[in-house]
Parts: sequence; structure tokens; C-alpha cells
Amino acid sequence: MKMGKPPAWPAASSTAVPLAGVTCMVLGALIMTFDYPQIEYLGGFGADAGDAAMSAAGDAEQRSLHGRLVTEFVIGAAIFGAGAVMCVPRAASALLRRGRRHVR
Repeated sequence: MKMGKPPAWPAASSTAVPLAGVTCMVLGALIMTFDYPQIEYLGGFGADAGDAAMSAAGDAEQRSLHGRLVTEFVIGAAIFGAGAVMCVPRAASALLRRGRRHVR
């Protein structure tokens, strides 16, 4: 008896990676959207004329919070980038396959 090709993977698994990529892109965009105004707000205090009147403890706490927000923003950008990487190769390969079919 001749052995044939193994069955192809189900179609649902081919959409799982791009779907996870879109989800990561949405999550990263939300993180960046909500953190950016806070970063701008806390970063603007250093340029105020009343900066000398601030207490040293409050200023250190503000710098610490600003640093944490910047870190969270960078992590959001990394999540967004990872989602884009998960989506783009699949979409590019699908376009290339579709283009090859029309050329034949």
C-alpha cells in the first residue's frame, strides 16, 4: 500500500499567529497611548519656574515615577513591535503566494 502525504494542518492554525500579532499590537498601542500623556505631564515639571520651590523628596519621587513610566512605554513599544513582526511575514508570504498564482 502506498503511503500518501500527511494531512495538512487545519486552516485555523494558520490564522493563530497573525491574530496573536494583532492582539499584541492593540495591547502595545493601548499601553503607549495611556502612558505618553503621563510622561509628558511629569517631564514638564522640570521646565517650570517653580522647580526650585519643590522639595527634594518630591522631586526624587517624581523622577522615579517618570523613569518607571518611560520603562513601561518602552515595553509597550516592544510589545507593539513584536505584534507587527508576527503579522508582517505572514501577510507578505500570502501576498507573494497570491502573486505567483496569477503569474502562472
